[in-house]
Amino acid sequence: MDTTIQKAMPLLVTELHDYNIIGTRRRRNYLDIWVSDMCVKDMSNQIDYFLLARQEGIIGKDTFFVITIKCYVGCSATSFDRQTNEQVQRLLIPTAPLARNIHVIHLFFNRNSERTIIGYLN
Repeated sequence: MDTTIQKAMPLLVTELHDYNIIGTRRRRNYLDIWVSDMCVKDMSNQIDYFLLARQEGIIGKDTFFVITIKCYVGCSATSFDRQTNEQVQRLLIPTAPLARNIHVIHLFFNRNSERTIIGYLN
């Protein structure tokens, strides 16, 4: 979809609804992978949209995700790693983790201030 996440999310929800009406589906969600490389003003918004997609049923249990976040505060690797860890902790709520097998990596083509989070939804 060549659009913003704000415009795409309602379209995906409608498409999911239509997808589930046609025949019997084993799974409610229909996307098995979520790849996000958004450039948002507040990096937490990227995780917010990811969690909204989960809430809306666009993605669900066992969905593999790749989220590259851009850190805008600070200029050191330590600062970028700390900011990334804060977002990862949102997915690892101790009482009910939302994700598993999470890894944070700095891909070859990532800028110094970018980190990529990969894992699976619970």
